[in-house]
Order: sequence, then C-alpha cells, then structure tokens
Amino acid sequence: MLDVSLDNADIGKARAAEEACRLLEDLSRSIGVETLGLGTGSTVKKFIDYCAKLLQSTKIVTSSPDTVLYAKLHGLQVLDMLSIDGVDLYIDGADEVSKRLDLVKGRGAALLREKTLAYMSRTRVYIVDYTKYTGYDYLYAKPIPVEVAPASLNYVLKVIEKGGLFKPLVRSSSGKDGPVVTDNGNYLI
Repeated sequence: MLDVSLDNADIGKARAAEEACRLLEDLSRSIGVETLGLGTGSTVKKFIDYCAKLLQSTKIVTSSPDTVLYAKLHGLQVLDMLSIDGVDLYIDGADEVSKRLDLVKGRGAALLREKTLAYMSRTRVYIVDYTKYTGYDYLYAKPIPVEVAPASLNYVLKVIEKGGLFKPLVRSSSGKDGPVVTDNGNYLI
C-alpha cells in the first residue's frame, strides 16, 4: 500500500517498484528465479521494501555494499558476487531513459558491478518512473558516466577529448573533496 505522504516522484517510484514485484512473481512462475541480481539506488530499495517477503527464499546478489546492507536489514540471503557465475533475473533502476529505450546507468558510482550483473543475467528488468523518461529519441539530461581505473585516467581523458565531441571531466563529489570513487576504487568521468 502506498504512503500518501510521498511526493509525486516518490509515488511514481513506489508504483513502479510494486509493479516490478508483480513481474517478479510472474517471472518466478514462468522462468524460475532462484538467484536474483539487484542493482543500487533508491528505486532498488523501494523494490526491496515491496518484495521483501517474496524474496525470503531467493538468493540475492547485489552490485554494491549499500544494497547488501539494505537487503540484510530485510532478512534476505545475500551471496557474494564472486560466488556465482550467473543470475536468473537482474533488477535495477536507471538514471535516464529515452523513447528508444536507451538508458544511462551508473551515476551512483556502482557502474561496473551493475553492468557486470546485468550481463550475467538471463533476464533484465529496469524500474523507472516518469522523472527518468526524457521523452526524446536520445539521452540528454546529464553526462554519461564512464568508470576509469586511476592508473589510466590521464590516458582515457586524452583519448576521449581527442574524439572532439566533448571535453570529459573527472566527476567531483559534493560530499567530500576530490573525485567520486566507485565501489571498485575507480574514478567516474
């Protein structure tokens, strides 16, 4: 049941999470979901809130320490990513989605692990609300993140800039001095 104190964006996110929970039930019956990959962010947390009971017997693999902690708060069985070679279903949010269903992931600094789990899955579901939809055939709202190992940062910046389309910037954090550091110790540009 939706909390009426939520703002419109939160209501959209909650409804999307509820619908994803129904989809999980359907997919569990049709394809069998023993191992579920979960991404990172507020939308995934809403999904866990709505589906926690359904997920009690499912093995969960997550893309970030933040999601591990949240899943464990709900009593879910969380496996280490190194202990698996695939997942039946991957569920995540998205930062931006175009009319053509192009999407941007990784602005929350869990990019590499999110993409790895997505590629390891048989089926992927991305939960989005209307605030993530561009309404255009292209993505435009914010920069597209690229995760870069610190040792290769200067080289990668040079190669991207040489392409001439834009000048890449190392993403800075508003919460601390210096660059945004991913869960893998890399930088985002």
